This record gives sequence, structure tokens and C-alpha cells, in this order.
Amino acid sequence: ARSQLARARDGWEPPHTHARGDMDLITGLTQLHLGRLDAAEAALAASAQTFARSGDRREGVVADTALALVHVRAGDPRGLTMAQDAITAVSATKSANARQLWLLPLADALETRPGTDARELAGAARQVAATHV
Repeated sequence: ARSQLARARDGWEPPHTHARGDMDLITGLTQLHLGRLDAAEAALAASAQTFARSGDRREGVVADTALALVHVRAGDPRGLTMAQDAITAVSATKSANARQLWLLPLADALETRPGTDARELAGAARQVAATHV
């Protein structure tokens, strides 16, 4: 996967801003799947920034939620705030994919963190994930 990802990015110039955000998102998700949190964080942060500038909130919500997941898994204290923001953003969307595919892993990661704040956020994430809009 790493070599295929490197080949896909080698010399590639995006035709527009949205394509760059998408490529960074896919790169970040791939790195996250591979367990490379530093590389995932860099790509997901770039994707989130791109989508925030472009105003594309659908993919931006996915990037923000995945970025929160990285920070929670890494034990970063900012992860809880990022998770709260991601849960709020996903709750405002109609996307079942965002609810199921991204909030459930975030809830799982939050449950591994110590403290009642993390457990409460995990419960909120599961509640939003179970809500059908």
C-alpha cells in the first residue's frame, strides 16, 4: 500500500483544489490504516485545511473526524476537543457514512482513553452514529 501510494503521488499535480484535498484525505486514511500516525496526521491536516478553505464541508467532516481519531489514538490532549468538534460536525450532516464509518472508530478510540470526558464523548459519538437523519 505504501509503495502504491507513493507511486500515485509521484509527480502528480492536482487539476484543482478539491482533487488535492481528496488525495491528501486518501493518503491520510491509508497512513492511518497502516498505523503511521505521524504521516496520517500530516496528510489529514492538509486535507482538512484544503476543504475548510474551499468550503467543502462533506469531505471536510471526514477529514476532521479522521484527524480527531489520529489525535485521540496518539494520546494528544487536543484530541478530546477535536473529537467533540468532529461529533458536532457529523451530527449536522445527513451522511450515514460519516456517522457509521467515522464516528464508530472515533468512539472506540475514545473508550481507550482514561477519564470521564473521553467516555462521555464516546457515548455521544455512538449516539450520533445511531441517529438516522
